[in-house]
Amino acid sequence: MDSAMITKLTPVQCARTPRFTTGSDWRVWDMALGADGCVALSGFHSETRRTFIDIVFIDPDCTNKCKMIFTKEFEKSPNSITRYVSYINSGQIVTCCDDTIELINYNKQSTILSRTFSGEAASMAVSEEGDQHIFVGLYQSNKVIVFSSPGLTELKTITLTGLQDGDYVEELGVMGAAHTLCVRTAGYKPLVYNINGDVQTRLTAMDKTKARSIAVSSELMMVLWAGGTLITAHHIPSLIEGGRHSSLADRDGGRHIVACFKIDESTKIRIKDNRLITVYWETGELKEYSKEDIFSLPALLPALSSTINENEVNKLANYFDITPNQSITDIRTLVQHLPDVGSVTPRNIIEHQLIRACKELELQDAAHILSIYLEQKYGLSFPDEELRKKKLLALEEEDLGHVDAITSLEKSRASLEKELETTNQALQESEKIQTSLREKLTTTEQTLTESEETQANLGEKLHAQNRRLTQEMDQTREELDHTIEELDQTRERLEKTTDNLHQAELKSAQEFKALGEVLQRTKQALKEKKKTITSLEMREKSLEGSRSSLEKELENTNQSLQESKETQTSLREKLKTTEQSLTESEETQANLREDLHAQNRRLTQELDQTRETLEKTANNLHQAELKVAQESKALKEVLQQTKQSLEEKEKAITESDVVQDSKDDDTGDHSAIQESTLAAGFGRLLVTVDEDLTLDSSLKVAMLFQLPPSNIDLLRRISLVETPGGQLLDILKERDIINMYDVTNLQKALMGIRLKRTNETVLVPYQESVSKHLFEEHRSAELLPWPEEEEEQTIEEEKQEDSHTEGGSSVVSGEPVTRYHNPSLEQMIGTEGGTISVAGVNLSVPGDALTENHVIAVEVVRDADMDLPGEDNRSRITPLIKLGPLKLKLEKPVTVTIPHSAVIPDVDRHSVIVYSGQQSEEDNKELVTWTEERSASWRLSEDTVDVSLTCLGFLSISLVSEDTVQRHIFRVVSFVDSITNPEEDIIITCCLCKDNDEEFKSLIEGHKSKLRLGDYATYQIVRSSKRSDVSATQLVMSLGLTKDSAYSISNGSSKQSDIDHVCEASRVSQQFRLRRKKDVCVDTTILDAKLTVRHGDNSTESVLQTKVRSLFISAESKRYLLQMLEPDVKLYEDLKLTIASKLNKHHCEKLCMYFGLAPGVKESILEAEDVGMELMTILDEREMIMPQKMIALYEGLTGCGLNKIARKITEYTAALNKTDEQPNEQRITTTKKSKVKILMEEGFTKTDIIQALGLSQGRVDLGRTLLQVIDKHKERLQAVEPVVFCKEQFISAASGGDLSSPEAGILLLIPPGCLPKDRIVNLSVITGLDPAKLPGSGSRLCQIVQCGPEELLLKEPALLRIPHCGLFGTDTPILTIYDGQLQGSTINWRVMALTNGECRVEDHYFELEIKKFGMFCITIKDKTGIKKQMRALPLINRITSPTDDLIITLWLYNSDSVEHQCLLQEETIQHGKIQLDQHSSFTLKPAKSPMSAQISIPTKDTFAVVDADTHDIDPEHLWTQTQHKVDFRLKNGGRDGSIVLNVSTKGLIRKTLFCTFKINIEIERLLSPSSDGGHLSLRRQTPTAMVNSFDDMKRQLASRTDNETAVQIASILGLPADLKSIIRRSRTPGVLLLDKLVEKTIISAVRVSMLEGALMNNGNEEEAELVQRYRKENVVVSGLQAHH
Repeated sequence: MDSAMITKLTPVQCARTPRFTTGSDWRVWDMALGADGCVALSGFHSETRRTFIDIVFIDPDCTNKCKMIFTKEFEKSPNSITRYVSYINSGQIVTCCDDTIELINYNKQSTILSRTFSGEAASMAVSEEGDQHIFVGLYQSNKVIVFSSPGLTELKTITLTGLQDGDYVEELGVMGAAHTLCVRTAGYKPLVYNINGDVQTRLTAMDKTKARSIAVSSELMMVLWAGGTLITAHHIPSLIEGGRHSSLADRDGGRHIVACFKIDESTKIRIKDNRLITVYWETGELKEYSKEDIFSLPALLPALSSTINENEVNKLANYFDITPNQSITDIRTLVQHLPDVGSVTPRNIIEHQLIRACKELELQDAAHILSIYLEQKYGLSFPDEELRKKKLLALEEEDLGHVDAITSLEKSRASLEKELETTNQALQESEKIQTSLREKLTTTEQTLTESEETQANLGEKLHAQNRRLTQEMDQTREELDHTIEELDQTRERLEKTTDNLHQAELKSAQEFKALGEVLQRTKQALKEKKKTITSLEMREKSLEGSRSSLEKELENTNQSLQESKETQTSLREKLKTTEQSLTESEETQANLREDLHAQNRRLTQELDQTRETLEKTANNLHQAELKVAQESKALKEVLQQTKQSLEEKEKAITESDVVQDSKDDDTGDHSAIQESTLAAGFGRLLVTVDEDLTLDSSLKVAMLFQLPPSNIDLLRRISLVETPGGQLLDILKERDIINMYDVTNLQKALMGIRLKRTNETVLVPYQESVSKHLFEEHRSAELLPWPEEEEEQTIEEEKQEDSHTEGGSSVVSGEPVTRYHNPSLEQMIGTEGGTISVAGVNLSVPGDALTENHVIAVEVVRDADMDLPGEDNRSRITPLIKLGPLKLKLEKPVTVTIPHSAVIPDVDRHSVIVYSGQQSEEDNKELVTWTEERSASWRLSEDTVDVSLTCLGFLSISLVSEDTVQRHIFRVVSFVDSITNPEEDIIITCCLCKDNDEEFKSLIEGHKSKLRLGDYATYQIVRSSKRSDVSATQLVMSLGLTKDSAYSISNGSSKQSDIDHVCEASRVSQQFRLRRKKDVCVDTTILDAKLTVRHGDNSTESVLQTKVRSLFISAESKRYLLQMLEPDVKLYEDLKLTIASKLNKHHCEKLCMYFGLAPGVKESILEAEDVGMELMTILDEREMIMPQKMIALYEGLTGCGLNKIARKITEYTAALNKTDEQPNEQRITTTKKSKVKILMEEGFTKTDIIQALGLSQGRVDLGRTLLQVIDKHKERLQAVEPVVFCKEQFISAASGGDLSSPEAGILLLIPPGCLPKDRIVNLSVITGLDPAKLPGSGSRLCQIVQCGPEELLLKEPALLRIPHCGLFGTDTPILTIYDGQLQGSTINWRVMALTNGECRVEDHYFELEIKKFGMFCITIKDKTGIKKQMRALPLINRITSPTDDLIITLWLYNSDSVEHQCLLQEETIQHGKIQLDQHSSFTLKPAKSPMSAQISIPTKDTFAVVDADTHDIDPEHLWTQTQHKVDFRLKNGGRDGSIVLNVSTKGLIRKTLFCTFKINIEIERLLSPSSDGGHLSLRRQTPTAMVNSFDDMKRQLASRTDNETAVQIASILGLPADLKSIIRRSRTPGVLLLDKLVEKTIISAVRVSMLEGALMNNGNEEEAELVQRYRKENVVVSGLQAHH
């Protein structure tokens, strides 16, 4: 190699590190380059021996300047001052000094992990390809230790061969996936080793053997030789299996130099990507060199000169036809002469010509160097020689293609010149045509002038035509001039193009392409000009045609003038005739008017007579209907009484041992006739009283008898469709308040509500007709006293009684008014944490998040009156959330869960932006400053958004979506207010809320004082995601009334709401006020309206209809309803009055300051007469206090020292809680026939009622207590979800019994005399419980089992058998048994004290003797000698596109059938996943060796692992838990392939393989069918076979179900009364019933147990067998049923 040929490179960037600008005692020892462009330096202080690490960034905009990213200094080590540093990733580095290795996160300025090892570090490197391992060379040793990353686990030790004694690795680099080791020893020798420690190459250059520094990149090793200025680049090929080089590497071995150049003096070099960085250790100066300068022709020539001798140079000269007289001494002079002889052009790359010549002359070494050089220069890399040859041939062909392109461009230049000549000729011809056109234009103008003189009447028209033609000709001239200008511009472009052709040979192919485009545009311009000329010729022809048409039009005009004169003459004659006829018609009209007036009077009389007849007919019809109803009710009562008497007789005959005489039969017949007559009269009485009872009087009677709220609410809602009196009387009958023998309770009630006339005319005569004997025998309990005698009714009172349907007086003063406000809740949260939930928003505060107790407030602001963040209103999908106290900093992040209204089928294609807001200072508190929380973590699901925050304040969420439209589904429902006066306006409230059961329930709860008009309707809103789309920005609600309506809308019939606000708030309401027209009879008025909801072209309509008289209610009833429905309002109003009376000005002034009221508001309060009342009113109006929001006022009073007043709030809260918890007890005895109905109306299911009445021997009060216990137990089960098996069974105390499940393998054996009395016993298996609720830390081999009722003490021990998955040896394990009791949302566990024999361990189950029911968990503390049987199950997600990412889920769980069925059902049915293979079983031993799950892909180019291909598994977690999940994410190439899953031990020489799966994946199988416009729903995907089987079962059930059976099943399953009436009238009751059950999610393809139980309870055993057969045929359904 000739040193004279070596060139020196110029750095592209120079900079000095900040540390070296302040002192000269620091020294740089090691350097590393990061992927983020940063440089990590490590070194030491020459005096103090302290070490350091600096991470700097070389600023490309500022010369000689570095930006410090991270710095850290270390205390001096006792043995070494050398510190080494390497990058792990963009946020982590690893450093090593002496015998310590550390992993540091420099973004967080913290040390992640630290390890020590045996020896002293002398060098360090990190592999960048394959497994990211850390290699550390030891001082004065031939050993290299390999550590894992990031665990810093010592994996292996490599022993390097070929080193002399005392020599060691002083600099180390790792290359490739096979981990080729490039080292520089302490003896300055550059060597290359394989991973086994065998020497592969020893490097030299220019007789230099001592290296100063090395740097490695992909198949490239750079050596900085002694002196610090010379660098050579060596090619180090990749290693194949076994640590050997490929065939190309065997030929090279690193001895060939690819490039050689000089730099400024340096001590360390590093290369990464396209950057070469050097540093000098004393000055800390960094210099950067470009890779383009390294791999250039000047750097290549010295490398070639070492392999090509003088003879070979002469061969190359002859090959390129270089004349002998030219002096060619070496390869450099040869390359200089190549362009002179024409062998190389600017587009013919010198390197390509040289490599072609070397191959043809068989100069293999030179050709090999050139091949490697081109790979590095163009970033190419090939695994074998064959691909390398193909790529080089492709480059040569590309080079030849450039020469052909130049030739074709020269030809195109000549053709362009010819086209230019043709264009000039075309321009000359166009000028001739223009001259001829001007002459023709002159002739046309002359012709038009003569036409004007000849045709005077058409002069103006011809002038206009002439002007138009002149304008067209002017336009034609302008177009021609424009055409000429464009042709001149085209000629100029062509001239410029001709000049640029000479320079185009030196430019890239893109410029030639641009020239071709110019040429194409020129051709198009020429074609357009030809078209323009053609159009001008056509226009000339059209002008000639227009002239001839004008002449014809002139002739036609003359003819039309003559015809018009004739027409005028005829019109004059017709006018005379018409005047005569008009005179005659006036006389005829006068006669017709008189006839019409007479006919109108006659029709008016007939109409009055018809109206009177219709009124009489309506009255007669009403009377007839009343009589029919009376007789029908009488007949029904008679039949009912007859049936009851027959049943009693049959029972008496069965139980009696002696047959009565015939005399008794005659007596019985007479008694039966008497009772039938009495029953008929009782039925007529009920109909008559029903006619007199209105809604108001019915409510008053219900209040007197203290009926439960459910009955009162039923009366209010049924009044919209029928009279409520009949329903009230049925309730009184069922509760045995009245019967056909005793109606005295009803008499007292009617007298109490001042309906004396009905009592005197109907009830009194009937009660007198009942014999005293029967009355005393069947007398009801006396519930009301007889009212005191009053004076006789006045005329006004009688009128009031007659018109009681019109309600009472107006609402009295002081009556509380229903409030509507933003949902909010305040709660005291301590350091232990807590949860606040309001209107679907959930705030979870973890433990230690607060340093002291705080009152935390959550408010859902649905109508924000402030500027919200973000530019796009359409991106907001949640209401504004206010979390208080504002600006409260938290020690740990809290989680806020917010429901949203958007339909999001694919969550992965959406993201959110989180904004937090804080109010400004005291001067402007209404201003909120918003900040985008980029670092806040969030999770988006189909229904909610979870956000983590560290500071409380305002919270706003915006959606970022790839979709162009957003869909929101709402429910539309309407309410109407009751009225107390006929003149009062009717207010209809129309609401929209999110299509969600919880949201709808919250809406109904907020309007419980109103009456709901019909069921809800579903409405979908589709809005564009683009801000530019301003169409349909309003949601319009319109209310329309019929033309003959008695009411008119006073506040506008149409209301608008901003569509963005509707989608953001998830709820909106509008009110319409209806005002009664004058002179309208209210009793007969029907309120008939139609509500229309419209957004754009999408609309829906709802019919709102009710009788107006059904809305009347007295002020007394309204107050009672308000107190019943909203009991807190009255207490709240009383509390405000109490507090206001005790506040003076001084107190109010302090409270104003506490609540931060503005100065103006404060002055108005202090100037008021009643300062306390004024303050309370303002706080109430601003919603600073509410019925459920009094904590702020309590703290304000205590803070001002007003503890006595604050105590009133404490008493109010206690009273409020007492009101909420007070049970509504009913002590009215009932007949056996009505007991089930009474309890069903109170909300209990028929199945539970039958069991409870059986246990209570028919006692309603005891049965109600049992039902409450059952409901409480079910609520407790819900608190420990998920319960995967629950079985209830009636057990007799005397005979005992057992509860078992073959699927779960559990058994509860209850011996005789064990239970204290007969009762319902339940048995549950609980899986998937939160680990925080589990007891102890022992190993779990079985499920948690719960026996109920909880805490039931047993007289004798019961036997509980629980299956386990353990394998025990000869020693019996020591069990720890926990007894758990649920308290609220937590479980209190305590260890059970057992004696010998109370717990036995069998091979497959534990047997436990229990003395009290509860929750039982069994753990094993010592695992020694125990094995655990486990299963592994692989699953995969469904995808919507063939290129979606794949998620492979591997479940590890206990070998338990319950666990398996639950897991399979949840993953495949609810989450829509696919089972990849059958489960695999394995045995887990109590070894401490770590475990891991690995995934490998044998088929390349199909899948790629996105994250890690290995996941660590803590074996201790598998012992303490029953299941564990591992997820692998794969990048999908859209092609079928295979994967291999393994679970084995980790870090051992001999690994234990627990299980393995070899799986072929077919992409087409994973594609999931879409619905709703392509939206995918994986959570509710059910197998097709199961769906078909479910449909067959429904068809068979529907064909066997009649109307009566369908109504009975609907009652058992709790369907509403209106739906049952529809089913009763339906022609296909079975189909309608099953469809409604599916619609209300009572049954589904995977949940049919409730339907089966209802059929069994109703006695439909054959139909129940159909459901049982369906469950057995479908594995998932026949498994354990989920009770949620």
